[in-house]
Amino acid sequence: MLIEILIIIALILVSALIVFCFVTLKKLNRSIDVLSADVHRLIDSTIPVLDNLNEASNKIAKVANDAESHMNELNEFISNARYKLNTFSARFKEGTDQNPVINLIKNLSALSKGISAFWEKYKS
Repeated sequence: MLIEILIIIALILVSALIVFCFVTLKKLNRSIDVLSADVHRLIDSTIPVLDNLNEASNKIAKVANDAESHMNELNEFISNARYKLNTFSARFKEGTDQNPVINLIKNLSALSKGISAFWEKYKS
């Protein structure tokens, strides 16, 4: 009889344990559902932020490319100007004997001075 009482007590305890497990599993299930809903809300709120961030990074990349293009154009312009200035300076340093226009002007000036001297001597 003692064994029968112990078996009845064990069955009551096992039944109580099973009820406790069901209650605990139901609470755990609710917590998981709440957590899942929170994760979905988080995902829904972060997708527009990520889209805006992606759009902003694309615009920044475009601005950077445009700035790089303008810098390359400016560097090319400066290089061309420097080359032309160096070429002009080199021609100027070489002397005016290389330039036919300056030689013509010098010859015409010398001819004019010669004619003026001859005319002055002729008048006197």
